[in-house]
Amino acid sequence: MGLIYVDIFVQPGIAKKLIKFYQGLLKAPVLIDQINGGNAAFCTVGPHQYLRFIEREIKNYNLYDFQVAYYITNYVAYYITNYNEARDIAASHGKIKREGTGQVCFVDGPFDSKNGKTILEFQQEWRCVYHSNFMRPLVNRRPIISELFSDQTEVTADLAEFSKFPAGK
Repeated sequence: MGLIYVDIFVQPGIAKKLIKFYQGLLKAPVLIDQINGGNAAFCTVGPHQYLRFIEREIKNYNLYDFQVAYYITNYVAYYITNYNEARDIAASHGKIKREGTGQVCFVDGPFDSKNGKTILEFQQEWRCVYHSNFMRPLVNRRPIISELFSDQTEVTADLAEFSKFPAGK
């Protein structure tokens, strides 16, 4: 079973800009709501899976500081239906971090799609819906060798009940 959501703390005033990026450029279903009294941008990144950008005052918002062994930077990979269009816009602003050809690219963003200004220092992996891992749940990047949970599909469907985004909307 994959993760339902990942919470990312952002500076106050950023949630609406993130909504514009995810909804406008990536065509993702989004929602602004409150979490513990602060604004939060809920951005869909998979079936019943979300990034929750929560506005909160903290000392350091640089997500690149959260690194694991061997200098591997944490990032989130997700699939977008308008991959070519979004990749071309990212490339025009110099946001592609690696080669960026084929069905996958690494992007430095979210960013303003009009002027390229970075909204949040956060590496993302964009994948085309034709990528071989399409519809794989947001999980640890190591592939599942054997299916431990024969009811994984049913459990994932049950988790939709906890979401602010009802299935089919």
